[in-house]
Amino acid sequence: MSLEEARKLFSEGRRRLYDPAEPGDLERGRELLEEAREALKGEAGHGGAVLVAEVEYELGNSWYEADKGKAERHFEAALKAAEKALELGESPEAHCLLGEALSRLIEFRGWGFAISAGPRSRKAFERALELDPDSARAHLDLGLSYLFTPKMFGGSIAKALEHLGKSLELARDDHTRFLSHIWLAQAHAKAGNREEASLHLRKALDIYPHNRWAGKLLQELG
Repeated sequence: MSLEEARKLFSEGRRRLYDPAEPGDLERGRELLEEAREALKGEAGHGGAVLVAEVEYELGNSWYEADKGKAERHFEAALKAAEKALELGESPEAHCLLGEALSRLIEFRGWGFAISAGPRSRKAFERALELDPDSARAHLDLGLSYLFTPKMFGGSIAKALEHLGKSLELARDDHTRFLSHIWLAQAHAKAGNREEASLHLRKALDIYPHNRWAGKLLQELG
């Protein structure tokens, strides 16, 4: 199977995970991601390693609510794949994935890990933006870094909104637009802008109408 065919499996699997319109879509989404990972076992290049990291990261997301142990293992695998990709060459995507995996692992490993992982993830996102100033993903990741970092350690709602807004402006695909909308909604909610938050959640649901995460957040906003 070619790298492009594996990417198609990944894209379809991810779509089912984020927009489960039919019973069994969640399970089928995971199956498609696992098929993509199997197809990449003989792929030794940078692009293959990046895609493996993408697959593992989304599998981690898919298990987060149901099985924290599985989620952690997939995020760890995503980190290793991103590190391998960067050994083979730099790309904005590899740096973003490295930072994303580190950020997710902080929750599982606590403050001791966060002391080194937090700054390392921020640097990865900043390097991705250096490589491509128009990377919507890098702006999205930096926005989340500012959103979730405590103020005393450099967190900033204003900078979060700035980068997340830039991510939405630069997004070239529906998935990135969805993520930009849903995180802009949460940043606006944190800033007390409930109307703006609701607007972004509705726009997120225009992209993935069956997304339970966006639906739940909108319901909580009232």
